[in-house]
Amino acid sequence: MVNPQRPAEVFYPAGHPKHAQKRVHPEQPTPPSAGGEVKQSASPASAPDLGDVIRGITELASELSEVFFSIPDLYEEGTFRVPPERFDASMQQAFITAGNALDHAVRLVAEKRGMARVMLLRKELSEEMRALGMTGDPLGASPTPPAPPQVG
Repeated sequence: MVNPQRPAEVFYPAGHPKHAQKRVHPEQPTPPSAGGEVKQSASPASAPDLGDVIRGITELASELSEVFFSIPDLYEEGTFRVPPERFDASMQQAFITAGNALDHAVRLVAEKRGMARVMLLRKELSEEMRALGMTGDPLGASPTPPAPPQVG
């Protein structure tokens, strides 16, 4: 039976480091450790490099686009529109879910970028104000520590 909620299995070719690894499906319970506790799947020390994750997403998106648009007779004549009825509901849902996840990730990263940019500008402004002998931050607390008091 096909379960659209279960992630697709990834098969690695012979010789790949992950070829012989045992796969644990989400619906299967994780075997308990010797202490009877379930092991954590990822610790901060074993977290992947997010740059590699983004590069992987880019490669997957490129591959999806290449495979998707190589389907024969995909477009409607003259309009280059892809009718949704050419794909079953689970495929449509997969595309929509992937798009929503990417949209959410873009919004989170854009928010983080904006906050980092604001903090950088506030820090630069604070340093320039300090160099001019001005104190404080026009918007509130200074992002840099206060200058040490000068002895006469």
